Amino acid sequence: MDTQKNIEKLLKVEDVAGILAVKPITIYSWSEAGKLRSLKIGSRLLRFREADILDFIKTAGNKTDK
Repeated sequence: MDTQKNIEKLLKVEDVAGILAVKPITIYSWSEAGKLRSLKIGSRLLRFREADILDFIKTAGNKTDK
């Protein structure tokens, strides 16, 4: 069984900030508020699944302000 096919790369806060063109503090804020799914590793590290970031981008593009 090839387990490497099932392993997904996790993104760092800085990576996600670059993808979304925002500051890292915004990523921390969105994660804490539950707007952006994250994985907490230990007591300090946050990591993000690429699929969750893509879902965030898709849903953010569908929202409209009223």
